[in-house]
Amino acid sequence: MQLNEKIIEKIELLSGLLKKSPDHIMDEALELYLKVEREKELEEDFEEHKKETNLSYDEFWEDLDFD
Repeated sequence: MQLNEKIIEKIELLSGLLKKSPDHIMDEALELYLKVEREKELEEDFEEHKKETNLSYDEFWEDLDFD
């Protein structure tokens, strides 16, 4: 994997500001990215599931018989 020069400069600048190694900053950034992507995936799965199971009020009560 290769990073362009501007990204490397930004990481080094951030490294100095936060007093963390560039490797540590990259690790944290990757972990955060993966977390956000996983949350997006879970949200998409939830929305898809909701579409499959989301009944309107009338649809829900339509086939129930209370005798």
